[in-house]
Amino acid sequence: MTGKYKDGMAVARKLLEDGSALRKMHQIIAAQGKVPKPVLGHYTFVARSTKSGKVREIDNEIIAKIARIAGAPEDKGSGLLLEKKVGELVSKGKVLYTVYAESSSKLDLAVDFLKENKGYHIGD
Repeated sequence: MTGKYKDGMAVARKLLEDGSALRKMHQIIAAQGKVPKPVLGHYTFVARSTKSGKVREIDNEIIAKIARIAGAPEDKGSGLLLEKKVGELVSKGKVLYTVYAESSSKLDLAVDFLKENKGYHIGD
């Protein structure tokens, strides 16, 4: 749009702010056929913070490994739902993330792994 309109940024901002862009996106999705969301695995484990503080870092390699052990990406309902982001304050016992798996054995393996390292670094 910036090449076609002199003030393309202003036009784009208006389309985003007034909802026109979102309505158009929904029309495109409807025309192409909406992909259904996968059903989450029935087996879950809630990982909780062991101390209070600020989330300083999330180790993506550890988080990805936990998800893979739980069955992702092959098992479409397996993976993690992260509840806390870097910079957020957490209290001891609060939920960091939930692990989803399609089998109890894969969930057990993931839980055994994350007991050593949850993938979250929490400090003062």
